[in-house]
Amino acid sequence: SLTLRCEVRNKMTRDPILTIEKLIFVNLDENGKPAPHGKTKVTFVKDRFEAE
Repeated sequence: SLTLRCEVRNKMTRDPILTIEKLIFVNLDENGKPAPHGKTKVTFVKDRFEAE
């Protein structure tokens, strides 16, 4: 699973507009049960694509 916290702020005043304290993403199998995601280390977008 992946747990995130998110805050949306006004670009000019930087006042909070919306705060989500905990957002949890879980990989599910075809039956809706939690399943391993297969990741064993941190990856970066720049490493996922071939260099042109």
